[in-house]
Amino acid sequence: MHLLTPNNSLQRAAELWTLGAVSEVFQTAMKRLLLILIVPTFVGCNFEIQTSESKNQFEGAGIVFQIPMETSDASTSPSGIIYKSNRFSATTDGHELWVDGASYGPLSHGDIVDFYAFPEIRVNGNVRIPAETPTSVHEEHQPAPNNSPQRIH
Repeated sequence: MHLLTPNNSLQRAAELWTLGAVSEVFQTAMKRLLLILIVPTFVGCNFEIQTSESKNQFEGAGIVFQIPMETSDASTSPSGIIYKSNRFSATTDGHELWVDGASYGPLSHGDIVDFYAFPEIRVNGNVRIPAETPTSVHEEHQPAPNNSPQRIH
């Protein structure tokens, strides 16, 4: 007598199926059974497809910068945020927003600056435009000049 275990019965069914010994009616019934068992598994799952880019979030001096995922360099601290990418650079000391050397106005603790649609810049959902007389670079945001001689190797 041949014992049928779950593994043996599945293996035997697969052998019969490949040998063509299983009737077409049985094959159709098996396909339907598989659909009945598999489809509810996926129907109960929550699939989510994100069609937009993800955002990086940087926090410093009570301000949040939301920036699209891209190659960049960012520095955050309790005194501010410095962000640089191939498309733009942005800094804040927690009191003012500077983008590519132009002032985009004052900031307050808790403000969220969204660069996702750059060159459009939003602060708390409101579009900001640069000051009418953009400066080349804000002095406070530049590194201190190095008066010591440079060694070239």
